[in-house]
Amino acid sequence: MKIGVFGTLTDSGIKADELAKAVEERGFDSLWIGEHTHVPVAVASHPKEGATPLPDFYRRLPDPFVQLGAAAAVTKKITLGTSVCLIPEHDPIMLAKQVATLDYMSDGRFVFGVGYGWNALEMKHHGTDVKFKREVFRERLLAMRNLWEQDIAEYHGKFVDFEPSYCWPKPVQRRMPVLIGAEAGPKTIVDIVELTEGWIPMDLRGGGDRLPAQLDALRKALAQSPNPKRKLNLTLMDPLLAFQNFTPDDYKQKLSSLRGRSLVERHDLSALVVGVPFFDRDRCLKHLDSAAMHYLK
Repeated sequence: MKIGVFGTLTDSGIKADELAKAVEERGFDSLWIGEHTHVPVAVASHPKEGATPLPDFYRRLPDPFVQLGAAAAVTKKITLGTSVCLIPEHDPIMLAKQVATLDYMSDGRFVFGVGYGWNALEMKHHGTDVKFKREVFRERLLAMRNLWEQDIAEYHGKFVDFEPSYCWPKPVQRRMPVLIGAEAGPKTIVDIVELTEGWIPMDLRGGGDRLPAQLDALRKALAQSPNPKRKLNLTLMDPLLAFQNFTPDDYKQKLSSLRGRSLVERHDLSALVVGVPFFDRDRCLKHLDSAAMHYLK
């Protein structure tokens, strides 16, 4: 089973280059980090968590592409992923170049985990109305595909419009792997099957309990698609332990309660990514040791 790690890198914790080397040295398959460009003060709480304020790390997330570029420079083997990049908050031409450059610099080790976003005001600050986020997501991803795969690319849509253009570098991977990280409702399933190479289900807030029904719906949709034989990348994210600054002993104890491995085995998924707290350098390295002992030995 392929095992990767996910966490929230901040400007006050371990740096991405040291972390990536530690992840690779311990034998993990991948390193995943997320993004929020900023947190508007007026909406500093998560809608699925009631009025609970967002944890401080939401305010302190450096740019994921700069961090993963630093990680690529000091590693040779591990896959580097975003979980997730919020496409509706990005200019598609610039984002296409960032993704392609990172894949080029890492010799084809990047996986582009993407999402729609939930913070309406954060999205508004980037010029996107949350009511249209799915349409914006679809157009921008399709436009990026053109830029990655065509020598002369153009796109003409409602939200993205550019004339025939050159844009290099191209990704090293002939088909840039894009995975959607979101609840797999009917609309998301259409996007997974039509636009991407797979899905990042999450065992958080009961997501693992909904997994069988969502997988069944996804596999039925794939069977009815023009390419029913293709294999989707289904990478389970089990992130819960990433969000608290546990002591090393507490983290080691909590690992035994995770159910991600059993979900991957039971549902024939592609890989597992487990949460590791990255907030403190010394603790982070000990947490990685514990996770490696638990999953890789």
